This record gives sequence, C-alpha cells and structure tokens, in this order.
Amino acid sequence: MDYVESNPRINSKRVAVIGFSRLGKAALWAAAQDERFAMTISNESGAGGVALSRRIFGETVENLATGLGRWFAPNFVPYIHRENELPVDQHELVAMLAPRPLLITSAQEDLWSDPKGEFLGGLNANPVYHLLGAEGMTHQEWPQPGQLVNSNIGYFMRPGAHGVNAEDWHAMLSFADKHLRSNMGHSK
Repeated sequence: MDYVESNPRINSKRVAVIGFSRLGKAALWAAAQDERFAMTISNESGAGGVALSRRIFGETVENLATGLGRWFAPNFVPYIHRENELPVDQHELVAMLAPRPLLITSAQEDLWSDPKGEFLGGLNANPVYHLLGAEGMTHQEWPQPGQLVNSNIGYFMRPGAHGVNAEDWHAMLSFADKHLRSNMGHSK
C-alpha cells in the first residue's frame, strides 16, 4: 500500500486485498492490520482464516498448530483438542475489518476449508459492523451454491473443490463493482 499510495496512476482509496487458501488467511490479517485496504476478499481461507475454529470441522487447530505450525505462534498449541477454550474465534478477525467490505468465497466440496464455518465466521461479525453503522451480512441462512450474498459482508459458494476459477472471479468482480466502483460515484 505504501507504493500504491505513491503511484498517481492508482486510486489508493479503492484497493482490495485478495488471497486464496493460506493467502486468504494472509489477506484477512493484512486488512486487519492496515485500514488503507478498502475491501478484502478471502477465498477458501478455512481454519485460521474465516472458518470458526470452535466448529471443529475440516482443518482444525491441531492441523494448524502441528503441520502448519510455522504460520502460528507457539501459544496456539495448547488449544489442540481444546478449541472451545480459545479466547477468540475467527469472527473476531472478520470484525477487525469493519466497516469495510469483505467477500468470503467457498467451494462446496472443500470440506477441509469448512464452507459453512466460513459463512458463520462472516455472519457472527455482524454485531461489530452494526455497531459501526455498517451493513453486515444480510443472509441469516447459509445460501445455496452459486448465490452471491452481495451485502457488506458478502458470501459466495460455488460447486467444486479447493481452487479459484472463473465462477469465483465473476462473484469477486461483481462484489467489487458494488462495493468499490459504484459506491465511489463512478459508472460502469
């Protein structure tokens, strides 16, 4: 963002950060740490990303703290098989992005990333968005595949497995058009 702000050819007020899988986790953390990102897109970030850890579904704290331990602090290890004792859960990471737009994308067959847990991670951040006077996620029920929830906390799940495809990009660009382009007074 430092470079983007220095380049007059880029509108630094309309920059989105996007990441897939492990980089979906990184995109969330980058946006939580730097409010200059106007929008975040987290594609199949799973546990440690948007999916609620306390669901204990798919990728778990054990997977994150042992196999992927280099991504997390050592004080995460004591919560292996004790997810319900975690002092925080992933909806609080989502809440750190408020009131900025966030699109969560999932794949129906990617049970490791826990699509329903990702939806719930967004939904449970609603109180902070509302506290800041912003729309949160407008759907209370997990939507069917192919349906874009285009609220301030958005959600999209497509059929298929872990990956990024044209259907994901279509949803991401539609979301960006609504939340970055049209809200900035620019026509399509």
